[in-house]
Amino acid sequence: KGPLQAKSFLGPNLSHASSTSGTLTPKPSSYQRQPMAQIEFEMACAEVKQLTGHITDEEKLVVYSYYKQATVGDINIPCPEITDFKAKAKWEAWNCRKGMSKLDAMKIYVSKVQELKNRPPWPEGGKPQLSIEDTEEED
Repeated sequence: KGPLQAKSFLGPNLSHASSTSGTLTPKPSSYQRQPMAQIEFEMACAEVKQLTGHITDEEKLVVYSYYKQATVGDINIPCPEITDFKAKAKWEAWNCRKGMSKLDAMKIYVSKVQELKNRPPWPEGGKPQLSIEDTEEED
């Protein structure tokens, strides 16, 4: 019972060398550690949903474009009709990131979210705006 409890606590990459020694050894596995950029990106994705305050449509598009480039890569959908203004603006923002690596897009996304997070909620005398949460919606 002891090694089973320890194994579940230790996670997938560590196991006891033997039930009597009590030492931990790396467990051979194809599992690879997530790069720090990926972890920071996932944290920023969670944080962006909590952002409120004065966030312009342009800022939302910038964040959206880096998110899509980081998660999908180069744009892979046809350009929407010119009459669908929101979809067209999102498409154009993402298309501007064409050729950028997913890793670079992740790093810039994290930086942009931090900028928005560290900014005052809204300009003096202004009104709070809606959350930025809609930037991660699919087209």
